[in-house]
Amino acid sequence: MKSPRHVAFVFLDGVGLGPPAPGGDAGGNPFNAPRPALAALAGGAPWTADAGAVVRDDHVFLPLDATFGVAGLPQSGTGQAALLGGFDAVAIFGGHFGPYPPSPVRPTLAELNLFSRYVAAGAAPEELAFANPFPERYFRYAETHARWTATTFSCNAAGVRLRTGDDLRRGDAVPPDFTASLWPEANPPPPMSPVDAGRRMAAITRAHRLTLFECWVTDKAGHARDGDRAGRVLDNLDAFLGGLVADLDPATDLLLLSSDHGNLEDLTVKTHTLNAVPLIALGAGAGAFAEARTLADVVPALVSSR
Repeated sequence: MKSPRHVAFVFLDGVGLGPPAPGGDAGGNPFNAPRPALAALAGGAPWTADAGAVVRDDHVFLPLDATFGVAGLPQSGTGQAALLGGFDAVAIFGGHFGPYPPSPVRPTLAELNLFSRYVAAGAAPEELAFANPFPERYFRYAETHARWTATTFSCNAAGVRLRTGDDLRRGDAVPPDFTASLWPEANPPPPMSPVDAGRRMAAITRAHRLTLFECWVTDKAGHARDGDRAGRVLDNLDAFLGGLVADLDPATDLLLLSSDHGNLEDLTVKTHTLNAVPLIALGAGAGAFAEARTLADVVPALVSSR
């Protein structure tokens, strides 16, 4: 099994594997509608609970448990800490918590998050990237209220730079909505297509050892319970992933994709779900993820695949 030179980690907020719909009707699960890039990543099937596992040296598609056997709905704070840190954050806190990592979890997340692990193994922070841009108001709010998300907290702990609107305008950041149409500041960047956003993610990936991208519009669409909005988000996601995969080299690059909890796959409720979440590994080193079963298994497998 080849070790990857470059890793693209796509974190989709709020995406689970829900029930299929009879006769292909989308029903309450927008993932039932056919989309080529998503289906290819799941071995030709829609992203539902009935999708069969794919376990090969170069391609893994598996369901991951996001509950850790604890009652209550999984939440972003503990779920993201578990996914990005590779440890049972739910056990440390004593339950599910969100949207931000709770205080008892932060010391472990600071030490064990994927960026910190790379740095501890000898990588320079400049070799690691968080592709998302952030407006100036985000930094003011986060610093004033101490409300760093699991992703931004991990970057700060490892010395990985947070990108800004200037990076987005220069073409050195990926908008979380894939089009930059939601950018909140004046002097917005030119609009882009989701395919071009995927190609930009691939370019950033090839310039770094590990690149993380967080897509939060999936979770927002799930909470909105709007089928048309959910469909547009997934169409854009499909095009983004198509552009990203097309520009990665499976012989040297690894695409890693997962989520923190279910939500978007069940538009009949406004809350998160108990559904398993997808794990996808494609390319060099993918076979290292064949034994993953929970959110906490992803980062340890990533470290072992280097």
